[in-house]
Amino acid sequence: LVGDCDGGPPGRVGDYAVASIMKFFPICDGGCLVSSRRRIVTRPRRGSSGFELKSAINLIEASVRYGRLRPFNWLLLLPLLLKDWVWSRAKKGISSTAVTSLAPDSGESGFGFDRRWMDVSMSRVSRWVLSAAAVAAMIDRRRSCYKRFAREFADLRGCRPLFPDLPETVVPYVFPLLVDSPAAVFPKLKLMGVPLYRWENIESGVCSTSSRYASQLFQIPCHQELRDSEVQWIIQAVVETVRNNGK
Repeated sequence: LVGDCDGGPPGRVGDYAVASIMKFFPICDGGCLVSSRRRIVTRPRRGSSGFELKSAINLIEASVRYGRLRPFNWLLLLPLLLKDWVWSRAKKGISSTAVTSLAPDSGESGFGFDRRWMDVSMSRVSRWVLSAAAVAAMIDRRRSCYKRFAREFADLRGCRPLFPDLPETVVPYVFPLLVDSPAAVFPKLKLMGVPLYRWENIESGVCSTSSRYASQLFQIPCHQELRDSEVQWIIQAVVETVRNNGK
């Protein structure tokens, strides 16, 4: 995330940049605040107990949603559903300011930059996950998934990889695929449950390339936790849908 923390016009790259790490690790808070022109002297402060608890719950919820805590999924499902019910009722009786004070927008998978959280340090659970992550294995797995997608989609009519070659020093976030008929293909893949995204919030009319990419450029996940069977299912779904032009 890059933004102007001095209140400049939206979209302008300002003095500060926040490098998000939630793109690669299963955490919803944390990052690096850096500046090319200013010395940052503020020391991070600890978040509240509510923030710490919410960060831990978010991690468990995400793991259950993607079936990564088997055989505990069913054991955890009922308490999480109860938590959602209690939280939805509680939110009706408290102000929106109190709700947003518990965690940043990223805690709910949002992308907004909230300057109120710039000086709050990473939660304890996120710090633990980050320290326990096998980074070398993560890098190898992401690169392996990317290269597999590149091979499978190289000669597929109706689409083309935006970057077919992966440099040795690059750890990919997603696999970018340009699709000729996005209006037909994208809805079909989403209905099938393929976890892909687009940059649909790009401001239209500013740049012809970005406007085209907003609809045609698909972000296919190459996450390190994707199993071989899941990667193969994504490949099969994309190949069949693109070949049939979404039909």
